[in-house]
Amino acid sequence: GTEAHALAWVVFAISVGVLLAIDIACLQTPLSAGRMSFQTAVRLTLFWIVTGLCFNMFIWGCLGFDASLGFLQGFLLEYMLSFDNLFVFHLVFSYYCTPEALLYRALYFGIAGAIVLRIVFLAVGFTFMNSGIYFFKFLFGAILVWSGVRSAYDLDDEDTADPTNNRFIAWVTKNLPVSDNYEPHGHFFITVAEVECRPPRSS
Repeated sequence: GTEAHALAWVVFAISVGVLLAIDIACLQTPLSAGRMSFQTAVRLTLFWIVTGLCFNMFIWGCLGFDASLGFLQGFLLEYMLSFDNLFVFHLVFSYYCTPEALLYRALYFGIAGAIVLRIVFLAVGFTFMNSGIYFFKFLFGAILVWSGVRSAYDLDDEDTADPTNNRFIAWVTKNLPVSDNYEPHGHFFITVAEVECRPPRSS
């Protein structure tokens, strides 16, 4: 019922908040010191998988088998899709020669931004899709088709290996002052005197 759904959302929100706090408090300092070991990466991966499966069991007990099956399918789908992100991260970090000590900070804020944007887009999409106006369904469908075709086309385009070919990045580096070097502590905004502004590039 409604109370069960409300309880599930409350538990989900509290769990995410607590886990993010643990991640920030316990992992940021050791990871900022350098490369994560393979053993640590395996343990953390297993921890997050087990955590997701435990929440799935909670959904089963709270909302029933169908709801838990839907959550499990979404959980597995997101995990499979996340492998694409690994290649994107490697490409960007390699091209810009991101120091290992700053990788965690870049990933943290990048993923946090992606979560916020996903929530916004899901809320907007859900609102439009349930507005009763069928035009939005065709519009979002066309966007998905266009994105799929564009992605397939970009696979054979060597220029996509260069992140600076992205129009947004090109606009930012042209119109905003961007330092050519990384700030040692990973600060986003710095004050420098008479610096030539250009994006960080590999040597």
